Amino acid sequence: MSLSLCEEEVKSVHWVPLRYLLNPQNYRFKKKALDTISRGYFEIDYEDIRIWGVTAGILYGLYQTLARHIR
Repeated sequence: MSLSLCEEEVKSVHWVPLRYLLNPQNYRFKKKALDTISRGYFEIDYEDIRIWGVTAGILYGLYQTLARHIR
C-alpha cells in the first residue's frame, strides 16, 4: 500500500491495531483551560505514539459507531 501525504496537514503516520483503537479503556478525556475557556479533548497512547485532539476524537467516534453495530 502506498500513502500520499499532504505535509502541510500531516505531521506523521503510524499503524495502530484496530483492536487497540476499539477498546474504550485506551481513551482518556482531558480538559485544558485556554484563557477563560475550558476545552475538552480525547487522548490515546499507543507505544510511544500520542494521538490527541481531533484525530483521537475521530477515532473515538469510529469506536462508538462500530460498538453500536457490532454486538
